[in-house]
Amino acid sequence: MSGHPTVDINLFVYNGAATLAETIESILAQTWPALRLTLIDNGSTDATPDIGQRYAEQVNWIRNKRNHANTGPVANCQRAFWHGDADFVMPKTAD
Repeated sequence: MSGHPTVDINLFVYNGAATLAETIESILAQTWPALRLTLIDNGSTDATPDIGQRYAEQVNWIRNKRNHANTGPVANCQRAFWHGDADFVMPKTAD
């Protein structure tokens, strides 16, 4: 990935199982050569964690971060900055 600025797409999600796979597929279709996807799950109680884990196991530039309980949208967004190490961050939601 050297030579290109890195972009970390921070995908914020809570109980987004209905739209998460489609959202991740749209990110996988991007052509920028230096992407990372960080899925930040805010304590989902549906199938969201399973979907995210399945993609992370298949694609080496997807990583999962999961809150054990819903912390609210502001705290969940702040997690992106704690875990980020890219040149640029692009926030995205799963809906």
